[in-house]
Amino acid sequence: ALGSLLLITMFSCTEHDNNNVGQDPIIEDDKSSIQQNLSTTLTTTFEDAYKVVDQLPLFGGCQDKACSDEKLINYVYKHVTYPQEAKDASVEGRMFVQFVIEVDGSVSNIKTVRDIGKGTSESVVAVVRSFNRLDEGWSAGIENGIKVPVMYTLPVSFRLES
Repeated sequence: ALGSLLLITMFSCTEHDNNNVGQDPIIEDDKSSIQQNLSTTLTTTFEDAYKVVDQLPLFGGCQDKACSDEKLINYVYKHVTYPQEAKDASVEGRMFVQFVIEVDGSVSNIKTVRDIGKGTSESVVAVVRSFNRLDEGWSAGIENGIKVPVMYTLPVSFRLES
């Protein structure tokens, strides 16, 4: 069986809906203390990363979400390999990897949320790590006019073709 990879992108971080002002679950803080906290933290924990932001992080030098999503899908599709061990064991399914996009655009705290096994997680995590080596990787998320770390969830589906 030939292995093929389907990529479906969903994002756990979302942009604010301006119609729901005041319902934001993120604790309000003044800009100077947020900036100070960020400058002293090199790696943001998932608990400290933003889940909802005014402007989402964008991938590949893009200026809008549609371009970013397309470039991300193409990059992951091109670089994720279907491990031979997974092919041999007919492993299929969707796995999820989470990471934090830091204020400098680097990714940190990469972890598999759901692993389907046989090397699939390692394959996807390696691609996520490679984001840090790209000239045009991620731009930071923005909340209240300042760059903030954002938690990101990337699902990747593995499917075999006959």
